[in-house]
Amino acid sequence: MAKNLNVEQIPLIPELMPEKEIKRQRCGGCCWGVLAFLATILAAGGMLFRYTWHRGCWEKPQFTFQDWYTNCWPEPAAGLAGAHAALSVSWHVDADAPFLVSPFQQLFDHEDEDINTIPVPVAVAETRHSTSSESFAKAISASVGIEVGSKVYGFEAAAAVSANAVWSTSQNTFRQDTFVKAKKVRISRRSSHPHEHLTASARACLLEETPSTIVSRFGQFYPLSVTLGGVYQLTVMTEIKRSENSKDIAAKISGSFQRFAVKGKASLMGGAASTYSKDNRQYHLKMRVLGGESTQWLGLQADNVDKIQGQW
Repeated sequence: MAKNLNVEQIPLIPELMPEKEIKRQRCGGCCWGVLAFLATILAAGGMLFRYTWHRGCWEKPQFTFQDWYTNCWPEPAAGLAGAHAALSVSWHVDADAPFLVSPFQQLFDHEDEDINTIPVPVAVAETRHSTSSESFAKAISASVGIEVGSKVYGFEAAAAVSANAVWSTSQNTFRQDTFVKAKKVRISRRSSHPHEHLTASARACLLEETPSTIVSRFGQFYPLSVTLGGVYQLTVMTEIKRSENSKDIAAKISGSFQRFAVKGKASLMGGAASTYSKDNRQYHLKMRVLGGESTQWLGLQADNVDKIQGQW
């Protein structure tokens, strides 16, 4: 006959009946979602603060909301973007460009993985002298890899338009162009068959249209390689008489180059060429800056040329 035992008197066997563990309250999925959301907000706010601080927006409390949106808000990328963009377009002669060529219309369909990228972090300065649009056109076309046919391709006409933008005159002129090229990377195609990457519309145009139509739509060239970075150009023009030597004029400009650069920044602000008189001679100047923070050059003074160039 079984003996009735009080349940409380029966010893517990830990292996068979473990005591109930005290459960700790843990943060569920909802908590983690809130934390992730807050982290995203902080990261976006930090990026915006860094971007607008770099542009000096926090030092301008007088900005209205519209001013902030126009001057400080990052603009979304439109159209072609990335390392392949400069190689995906054709190039054409452009009198407003420092080297008389600029990107034109999309010709190829590239992806970033189709492109070789080689870092070339270097700054190079060069000075070119010319006494005619023909000599300037030949020098510039050679510098971008076109050794012949500067007149045929329109470089000479573009050089004449470029000179008229600085000083429109029928007198004999001396022209000095100083370039500072801040190189970052050089890009080129991995494939040796560019035609395999033509867009459908470009292929149809090349196969069906006349040469004149092709040139009008896509320009004269497509690039084999492109160096990305920034370029600064200062053009100085003055009259040269038959009795004068171009080397003497070049020496006078080089001896006071920083002063010429300071006078030339006025053309960067207004777009039109500026003038400068020195030693009974009038000089006509125009400055162009492409790439980087071009507004840095507006603070140019005679004693901070190297500093501004370094910041740019």
